[in-house]
Amino acid sequence: MRTVNDSRKHRAAVLRGALAAAGALLAACAGPGAAPEAGNTTVYFLRHAETNLKHPERPLYPEGHARAERWVKYFASVPVTYVYATHTDRTRDTVAPLAKARGMAVKLFPPIGSELDGKIVVNRTPEPAAIKPMVAALRALPPGSTAVVAGNSINVFPIMAGIGVKADPSCTAERNDCLPCVTRECFDTNRFDEVWKVVIGRDGKTTLSRASSGN
Repeated sequence: MRTVNDSRKHRAAVLRGALAAAGALLAACAGPGAAPEAGNTTVYFLRHAETNLKHPERPLYPEGHARAERWVKYFASVPVTYVYATHTDRTRDTVAPLAKARGMAVKLFPPIGSELDGKIVVNRTPEPAAIKPMVAALRALPPGSTAVVAGNSINVFPIMAGIGVKADPSCTAERNDCLPCVTRECFDTNRFDEVWKVVIGRDGKTTLSRASSGN
């Protein structure tokens, strides 16, 4: 025979279960500001903003600098602990406002002035040179880190693949749980507003999601 106390305990247990389920649902639906699960490493990948391709140094257009400022707002609620970029000026400048807003410095991989394959790294060093150094840097992130990485169309997918994101030739461009390729052939070079979120679990497994920043 159930007592009044038993009934109260039962109702409390049901309520706790409902709250837990609601919390899990909200976490699954949360945007970029969702708190990372303890022990997981989260990496947000961006492509550099709009660039003047006619200039030999390929600096950002004014539109690109404006987009760089908007990334600050987009990541306002994200607990960013690292801001990385490949060695090109255009990637560094894309996340420089975000780093400044957080009181951080943009870390470049490979660093400008470093030696790679017997050559000094400069802005014009081919973009694929960033793949191995950036992969190594991301793999070395402490558990629980949240990093924002600005890359180039030719190295963003290879870097993601290098930290464990699944690459599947049958993956379509519309899917957000895999990479259709690890080259620029499947990269939409007309877009600058996409964000790829990679979560690396404590077991080393990765999950990928993709979204438009809307900015």
